Amino acid sequence: MILDKTKILDLVLNDKQVEGMKCLRNTNFSKILFDGGIRSGKTLLIWAWVLARAIVYPGSLQIIIRKEKIQHTKSTWGANNTIGKYMRLVFNKAGLSRFYTLHETPKTITFKNNSEIRLEGCDSPENIDKILGAEYITMWFNEATGINHDVVVGLWGRCAQKCYVHPEVAGRVPWFPRQANMQIIFDTNPKGKRHWLYKMGVLHIDPVMVAR
Repeated sequence: MILDKTKILDLVLNDKQVEGMKCLRNTNFSKILFDGGIRSGKTLLIWAWVLARAIVYPGSLQIIIRKEKIQHTKSTWGANNTIGKYMRLVFNKAGLSRFYTLHETPKTITFKNNSEIRLEGCDSPENIDKILGAEYITMWFNEATGINHDVVVGLWGRCAQKCYVHPEVAGRVPWFPRQANMQIIFDTNPKGKRHWLYKMGVLHIDPVMVAR
């Protein structure tokens, strides 16, 4: 049973990641922004969290969105990048290699509990239509400063899937409620204070209203 392996999959967190995990576990937060430089550990932390949600919510759908789909190949997907390393060095070592399948085309990870993680870009109308064609419990806008604000707002309404926690987890772990809480996650490297993500995520103001 995969849930027996959760302790093996736990990360050893640095101080910043501990703070980030507290935010991810807070079911009152529906939108979370991670702001940090390269190799700050934010991508690994978020990836492990998205994977955990795929495990404990059977049949759930999560999506990782970048400005261009090809960017996933360069930074997250390959064997030597974040996802590949985690699945090989952590997930597989826990004896869980048969629980999932990586599909190169399209870039998806499917699980035996019918959950799925998709990697997509919003660089074409066709790709945007693909995203809009499903509902998710987790939407992660990776390197979000590169994505247009209007596109983000147009997509995040699809974070609306109804999914229920595995019976073995129900009532035992407060950050995995019975019905999955919707989470929209943004991560980015530091950007100018005039950027929409700084206004929304740090100043907590509507960047559209401010621009008028």
